[in-house]
Amino acid sequence: MERIEDLKNKIVYVNAAFFHPPWLGRLSLARLIASQRQWQLVQAHSLESLTSMDLSSVAALVLYVHQQTLSAEALSRLDKFVGEGGGLLGVHSATASFKTSAHYFEIIGGQFSGHGPVQSFTLTPTAQVEPAFAQVGAFTVTDELYLHDMRADVQVQFESIYNNKPVPVVWTRGYGEGRVCYACPGHRSATMTNPAYREVIVEGLRWVVN
Repeated sequence: MERIEDLKNKIVYVNAAFFHPPWLGRLSLARLIASQRQWQLVQAHSLESLTSMDLSSVAALVLYVHQQTLSAEALSRLDKFVGEGGGLLGVHSATASFKTSAHYFEIIGGQFSGHGPVQSFTLTPTAQVEPAFAQVGAFTVTDELYLHDMRADVQVQFESIYNNKPVPVVWTRGYGEGRVCYACPGHRSATMTNPAYREVIVEGLRWVVN
């Protein structure tokens, strides 16, 4: 007999944009998720899809979007989904979306506040890195290094250096009964093919699901 948690095998991948994040990057992430055979990939173009979607078999949402508006109903569904034990993985511009929806940033853990030019930077594991990410090690990408206004309760997994100061680039947190992970890189399509970053994405998704 299947347990109810065994039925939660769908990953809803919300991705859409005119040009940012890049189409090839979004395609690369879709293929990465689909390659994880324990999950079934479901794609959506907007978080508004949550208002009509049956989430009973959904293990996690993945957000790789740059959108401006989020209805109160969709935000409420997101809050309920994560708060009751669902997973949420945000990538790159997920923290630069829905800027007028303050509660959205309380869920994801931080809000975009700016970035410098596209540049090479190293993602270094922090001293308190979760075991799920510990095997990845430090690696370098060429991308936008986002700056954020952070919630105090996030646990930083990887950080980089900007203006001689540490900057969080991958973080995790709990939200109600659910789990949230955010990973900053994703402006360039090439970033989404970086083997180490792909490992971070997969481990982040596993972490929020488990």
